[in-house]
Amino acid sequence: MASAHLRAIFNEIDLNKDGVIDAHELSQAMKRAGYSFSDRVLKKLVRTAGHKDTLSFEAFIDMTDYLSAQKQSFQREDVDKDGKITQKELGQAFFDNGFNLKTDQIKLLFNTVDEDNSGTIEFEEYVDLRRQWCCCFT
Repeated sequence: MASAHLRAIFNEIDLNKDGVIDAHELSQAMKRAGYSFSDRVLKKLVRTAGHKDTLSFEAFIDMTDYLSAQKQSFQREDVDKDGKITQKELGQAFFDNGFNLKTDQIKLLFNTVDEDNSGTIEFEEYVDLRRQWCCCFT
């Protein structure tokens, strides 16, 4: 995305016009964009990309780049292209990246990030998984 376009988005998200975005403002923007990140994951994203509990414009750009890369990775790991990752796909992703995990290990990891207990990992949950296991995926 062009910097001017991102600046316009940032300014729209910055509801109180203080020059930074907090987790609440980011949550509202993500919901409008069709994402349903949990408050816990959003706070982690803000803390990782920004300074404590807010995002500057530069940190916002970093976060959007990060999420774009995660989306590409998610789509690569989603072998059947249904918008969700199954336990089998997760196991294959680990295997493809040099980790031969046992079925019970995959199940435990899977259940840890499947916050909505849907039996699949959606993109928002995948972002949390990647934050926890960033060294394991290319």
